[in-house]
Amino acid sequence: AFKNWYNSPEYQKILPERLNATEKGGIGILCSAAETPVLYKMDASANNVGSMAFNRYSGLEWEEKTVNLMAGEQHKPEFLKINPFHTVPALKINSESSLWESSVILRYMAGKAMKGYPSDDFLASKVDVALDYRQGTLYPKVSKACYHYLGFAPSPSAGEIKANNEALETEVKRFGDIFLKEGKFANGLSEPTIADFNLVGALEFVKVVPNLKWPKAVTEYMARFEKAVPQWASAAAVCKGYVASKKA
Repeated sequence: AFKNWYNSPEYQKILPERLNATEKGGIGILCSAAETPVLYKMDASANNVGSMAFNRYSGLEWEEKTVNLMAGEQHKPEFLKINPFHTVPALKINSESSLWESSVILRYMAGKAMKGYPSDDFLASKVDVALDYRQGTLYPKVSKACYHYLGFAPSPSAGEIKANNEALETEVKRFGDIFLKEGKFANGLSEPTIADFNLVGALEFVKVVPNLKWPKAVTEYMARFEKAVPQWASAAAVCKGYVASKKA
């Protein structure tokens, strides 16, 4: 299902330039002459849109290249030199150095841009708490509940679907109760941080679950984030489009 949508006219219409590298014969991982960072990504993935959006929001505007996962480009030797775990996002810093894992890439970007990650140790730790919560607590529930709707995994039994959806709904409410207070960003920060970029990306996938009850605090938070980060609209366009195409 995902492969069909990836190659569909709808994908081309949303952001046709995304496949330019593939159409020209591959992702060209080692072809850049300048030793400037390159972000390798897949636009439909909730785990990628945060890095993509922050790259633009921060002013870094490093080159972005699409990895065609459906064609298996992530398994090519030249990509495995960048990320031996064959996942995206991945950041090629130069011919000798690279990083992977979305939170790590966001921290590196924030350090280079001096934006999105507080200099105060305690406030920075609050951002880290939100990032780790996203990866270790929220996202496992997102993947269990959402992946079969998105065509990323086989459909579980009806009982498992019900249990997974209820667990995710409970977790989204808990996220709002604990991390969103006083109309601010994640964990009480007054401006968007890299944690918000990863959290909102995960919440984009949650939209695919039918009849899920969204707490007002969470929907207002997402709207607040998108208003503060206008670059989100273009970075998340393919992800939003894919999720919308899979809604029951």
